[in-house]
Amino acid sequence: MAANAKEGIGRQRKRLSVVSGNSLIDGLAAAAIEDSAGAENEKGSTQTVIAEYNGKSKKGYAPYNPKKANQDSLVMWEDAASNSLLLCVMDGHGEFGDKVSQDLKKNWPPLLFGHPDILTDVPKALTESLNEAEQNMLKKMAGNADFSGTTFVCVIIRGNEMWSGNVGDSRCTAGDRAEDGSFVFRTVTEDQKPDSPGEKERIIAAS
Repeated sequence: MAANAKEGIGRQRKRLSVVSGNSLIDGLAAAAIEDSAGAENEKGSTQTVIAEYNGKSKKGYAPYNPKKANQDSLVMWEDAASNSLLLCVMDGHGEFGDKVSQDLKKNWPPLLFGHPDILTDVPKALTESLNEAEQNMLKKMAGNADFSGTTFVCVIIRGNEMWSGNVGDSRCTAGDRAEDGSFVFRTVTEDQKPDSPGEKERIIAAS
């Protein structure tokens, strides 16, 4: 996982276009688009530069499988103890991708905010907690995750500082206000793809 160093961000009103999970049985969802309006912890329990956040999900179009599950998961979590806002998107893939992303959604945030270094070393807490959550998930899946998984991208915001982490090709972007008042968009995370420079070599070296 790439856990990026913190960066300062100015106060601004943001709407986060992200994806949420679907725990309903395949094909039985009442609507194609789901809203996730609140955080896992009480919304408004932290003080950060983010004035507003929300999430929305729509499952991918699969004409060959109209009952295909929405494999996306969303985490919006406010941790009052560390004054941190966590925003995370996961895009599951493979036969059991929805179960992979839903397991991490449920079990990873408590590990992150329960990490002993969450107040002093966010990149360390992020990396180690996600590694632990992944290992726990793989044990429970008992081989069903061999050809299934999920992408992952998150930001942790505390005050006016932000840390990011990502696995795969889900991407975080940011908008910076220019002097003329317009927004200039930039990528915060770097996609991890097998054809990216250095990524193929990293995969081979790790296998």
